[in-house]
Amino acid sequence: SVRRSRSSGSLIEQCLGAGQWCSEASVWLEGWLHAGRLRAEENAEVVVLDALLFAKAVATHKRCLHAAVCYSSLFADWLNAQALIEGSTDVHSMGLDEMQDFVARAFRGDDRPHS
Repeated sequence: SVRRSRSSGSLIEQCLGAGQWCSEASVWLEGWLHAGRLRAEENAEVVVLDALLFAKAVATHKRCLHAAVCYSSLFADWLNAQALIEGSTDVHSMGLDEMQDFVARAFRGDDRPHS
C-alpha cells in the first residue's frame, strides 16, 4: 500500500505487518479513494466486504445501525488524528484495546472523544 506524505504530498510505499489492516475507511467514510496498489509478497488472507451490502444489512437492525453510525464517527475522528501524524493512508494498526474500546463505546452510543 502507499501513503501520502504530509510534508511533500508524494506517495510513499508502505508494507503491512502482523496486526495491521487496510481499506477499512471505505466501509465507514463516503467517497474514500484508495491511492495505490496492494500486493502480497507471500501467501496472505484477504477478507472482502462489499460496503453497500454491509450498509443495507446493518440498516435493517436498529441497534446495529446506531452502533455502526457511532463507530463510523469514532473511526473518522481516529483516522483524522492518524493523518496528522503519519499522513493519509489505507494501512492501519489500531491496538486491540483501542479497537475494543471503540466497539464498546459504539454499542453504548457514545461517539464523543474518550477522556
